[in-house]
Amino acid sequence: MTVKEVGVDCSQVNCIVCLSEVALGDRLAVLERCKHGFHVDCVEAWLKDHPNCPLCRTSVFVSGADVQHRAYLKKSFEIIARYGFHVVEIIAGWLTKSFSQGLQSSISESCNYL
Repeated sequence: MTVKEVGVDCSQVNCIVCLSEVALGDRLAVLERCKHGFHVDCVEAWLKDHPNCPLCRTSVFVSGADVQHRAYLKKSFEIIARYGFHVVEIIAGWLTKSFSQGLQSSISESCNYL
């Protein structure tokens, strides 16, 4: 959370927690992930009971699973960017072939009694 003082150059911000305008000279707390702003005291009180933004419900805290998911997506993107969709096509073809062969063998095994 970043805290700044509201100046003349700032756009008008309404605090969704207390439902009033953040006035000139007030301290504004801006949440890092969603960039929404609130009175500092209001958002601190909110965050004592809630782990998310009062406006958009974006989680304020980054979990270990979130970090792992982002790393997985980044690595997947790097592989696709480097090798193109050719790798994805090969894997999809292999999975399709494996599935259809497994399906054919299981059908023929179950039809042996005929």
